[in-house]
Amino acid sequence: MPRRISSLFTFYHKFVLVPIIIVWSIFFWVVIKPIDGIGSQIPFMGFWVLMSGFWFWMSWDLKKVSVDDRNFYVSNYRTEITIPISEIAHVGEFLFSEPRRVTIKLHHATEFGDKIVFLATYRAFAFLSPHPVVDELVQMTVRRTMTD
Repeated sequence: MPRRISSLFTFYHKFVLVPIIIVWSIFFWVVIKPIDGIGSQIPFMGFWVLMSGFWFWMSWDLKKVSVDDRNFYVSNYRTEITIPISEIAHVGEFLFSEPRRVTIKLHHATEFGDKIVFLATYRAFAFLSPHPVVDELVQMTVRRTMTD
């Protein structure tokens, strides 16, 4: 039975938060008029456009990931694919985010490309410490390559 290793917040980060940021930006741009006129809105909106773009870029390729002894299962919420553990070439993480952003680089490209990005489960007060799921995936890869 596959065990989910990606955060339950993945759907929220990918499909809910970006539209909220965009709607919030439009709300501030259209509804809230600054006292000093339109000129004082430009830096504020520039900041929001940059932040919205950055969040969209960070969230666009997030996937839902589950794993068992032989495979990991990757979903973009429309399609799910199965990838053998032996296809993992490298596992890395972005230490400055929580939930932790984990990247799995593959030996061969799949329907989702040659890398899989997901948010690992949230850990409170875990700043700059490695996420255990990264080590788990590395150990699984080593075991699979030794048995194959």
